[in-house]
Amino acid sequence: ESPEQVIATVTNCIKNAERYGQLQELINRDLLTGLYNRRYLLAQLEVAKQSDSTYPLTVLYIHLDNLHNAGKIVALSGSDAIIIDTAKRLREQVNPHDLLARLNDWVFVILSCNRTLEEVKKFAETIQTKLAQRVVKVNEVNLLTTCSIGIGIYHQQTNAQQALLDADLACTQAREQGQ
Repeated sequence: ESPEQVIATVTNCIKNAERYGQLQELINRDLLTGLYNRRYLLAQLEVAKQSDSTYPLTVLYIHLDNLHNAGKIVALSGSDAIIIDTAKRLREQVNPHDLLARLNDWVFVILSCNRTLEEVKKFAETIQTKLAQRVVKVNEVNLLTTCSIGIGIYHQQTNAQQALLDADLACTQAREQGQ
């Protein structure tokens, strides 16, 4: 092969690798918010089993409480606006060691591995306060976003997915108690 053909082949390989990386990034992202998606989150929970961090892996399960009712008032586009705004607010709260993902329509999850349990509880309170203080204006309607948060802890004796289930259960209990 000529030098030009070799260069063309290498260039094509590089472009294909870049496209593959971009495709992988798209596969791992929620299209509405740009946050990591459920698929990526669950994969990272599996990876978390091998982590030997000083602090426990904690899962914050954040459920938007009033999104269903807000959707009735401002329709789907309004719900999307609230979800996008919430994602933005949550991004402002996390640190580089946290993984922030959108689990489903009304639920966000933060995996944290660099906080004590007490710090995680304060972090959850801060998130609740910040979201509750934010008014989102949609179609001339002002909407408040509140959330319930459950915390799950990954212990070496359990699997990481159990921490997510524990956080979901704690969140359900918090919602039922109006917290």
